[in-house]
Amino acid sequence: MMLLSMLILFSCSKDPYPGKVEIVEVTDVTHNSLVVKASISGTGEGVGLQVKGVCFDKTGMPEADRDHFEGTTPPGPLQEWFTGISGFEPDTRYIIRAYCETNVGMVYSDTMIIRTTPVEYMTDPRDGKEYEVKQYGNHLWMLRNLDHVTPGSLVFENKDSNGALFGRLYPYAEALSACPPGWRLPTDEEWKALEQFIGVLPEDLDKTAQRGSPYGGMMKEPGMRLWESSNALNSNNHSGFSIVPSGWYNNRTQKFSYPNFCAQFWANAGDSENSSTRSFYSHSDAIGRLRSKVNDYRLSVRCIK
Repeated sequence: MMLLSMLILFSCSKDPYPGKVEIVEVTDVTHNSLVVKASISGTGEGVGLQVKGVCFDKTGMPEADRDHFEGTTPPGPLQEWFTGISGFEPDTRYIIRAYCETNVGMVYSDTMIIRTTPVEYMTDPRDGKEYEVKQYGNHLWMLRNLDHVTPGSLVFENKDSNGALFGRLYPYAEALSACPPGWRLPTDEEWKALEQFIGVLPEDLDKTAQRGSPYGGMMKEPGMRLWESSNALNSNNHSGFSIVPSGWYNNRTQKFSYPNFCAQFWANAGDSENSSTRSFYSHSDAIGRLRSKVNDYRLSVRCIK
């Protein structure tokens, strides 16, 4: 009898079901980024959800211990998460699948095939560097920060590898002439035209400090590849403008500021001693419009044509 009871107990016991992971939707696909919403359901009693995200590969089966991006869970059900993916190549096929690590093992979704959008390029004849470009309204804009060497420009934290990721930080006087032939530093009015084209309301354009929410988030690279973690719920790069957290340099303190947290860009100030700079922060989906003294900082540059 005792042996029979043990056999029945053993046959009825089983490991808890880890659940089923699904890709709910893929949105905001651009030339270099996208956002994936995923979920897990049907988890058994005692199953703990740990790291979540999306893995990818160009040809083979994606695995979470190789190329992957971690996701972020928004307020609400713990079973859902968003993963911002960036740094992809334009017009390229990728295989993706969502994953969730649990205390009883890794759970994957089915695979999905996506393709990033094509993009136009321009080549700087001075140094041969290529930049992705896109038309917004009446103007053509660079989709990456300028990375042309000038005497006073710096790469963030003086690390050469940061040039390819973040471009260079320019003193204002050099920013005025740093763009390639035929290109120029945008004015405040041209920044406002870009913002309005992306969706900022006309009545908000002339405001200062943080304004234009949520359209700043539509201009930032999504996720946490370069930005710190709070960016994950405040960005989707819907516009393709692909802002990265290039920080800035303070000429007075001679220090770099806000790595992975902020980006700030010059605007042509004309005869003024103050530039209507644009700033973007990881924790916000707004656009900062600030009056910055032209001699105090070295900032990023996006060129316009």
